[in-house]
Amino acid sequence: MSQPEGKRTALGYLRVSSDEQVEGLSLASQEQKIREWCELKGYTMLTVFSDGGESAYNDDISKRPQFAALLGRLTDIRPDVVVVFSLDRWARSTVVSSQTFRLLADLQIGFASVMESMWDFSDPASRLILGLLANFAEYSSASTGQHVRRVADLKFEKGVHRGSIPFGYRSDPDSSRLDPRPPVPDDREFPVVVELFRRTLTGTETCQSLANWLNRQGFSTRNRKPTALETEQSLAAKPRKFTADSVRGILSNPFYAGFVVRQRRTRRGTPSNEPERRPSLHRAAVSEEEFNRVQSVLRSHYKAPRSNSPKFRPYLAKDLIRCYSCGEKA
Repeated sequence: MSQPEGKRTALGYLRVSSDEQVEGLSLASQEQKIREWCELKGYTMLTVFSDGGESAYNDDISKRPQFAALLGRLTDIRPDVVVVFSLDRWARSTVVSSQTFRLLADLQIGFASVMESMWDFSDPASRLILGLLANFAEYSSASTGQHVRRVADLKFEKGVHRGSIPFGYRSDPDSSRLDPRPPVPDDREFPVVVELFRRTLTGTETCQSLANWLNRQGFSTRNRKPTALETEQSLAAKPRKFTADSVRGILSNPFYAGFVVRQRRTRRGTPSNEPERRPSLHRAAVSEEEFNRVQSVLRSHYKAPRSNSPKFRPYLAKDLIRCYSCGEKA
């Protein structure tokens, strides 16, 4: 893809993490500000790359697929500038900042931030300031992460569920940040969850047959993250149908047996083998004894793969065929 002749061109990058879906940081708000900046500066926007629900505090660029895609296409597109809403949308890791800014400099592609628009990052002095701003962004992210972990640990000690609310429950209308309360059963979905566990205990149902049953009842998963196809076509995320994996996720979630779980981490930050459980304040859908019996049923239905080889075979239609249920590439 070549840029229009005689025009200055730009690429936009947007990012929002799962806990930043607020006005002023939403993807739509960021894109609007970037397009206004480009119009003011006389740039033609070629395309916008956006990562939703992804953290920038990570040295592994592949964990932000659209960020990696933008970097991979810089050589082909060759824009005059890459524009972000603010520096911390681009990276909160000094390692990533240093590597990507060097890549842009080698390709003679400029970098601009709407919020830090007073700096011209094309000269050495401003690039020094850019490095300092990147360090502040990393510090801010690390400090926020510590605060989030402290709040999460406090909720765990109190037996209050953390994170997104599982299928079958809804948030307590009286819950607040100062007074967090456990989720309450959803009038329509909770009886279905109870029936799901009951059917599994019979031993005659598989996860796929249970997924088909849920889909026939008109239920959908709580996953509202856009698929690769929806992201490419800038479409809103649609409700996803249940699959065998999503049903297995429900049946193996200790939350439904009345527990909250905390994943312990080692000093290196890697998850420990055994997560820590604590009785929760929310109403359980199944007893602990029945939950353990369901795990035995799931293990009895498990079929080991034919091959232990970690390598994927090359197929002719690789990355072309999409899953009917989730829309992701095969």
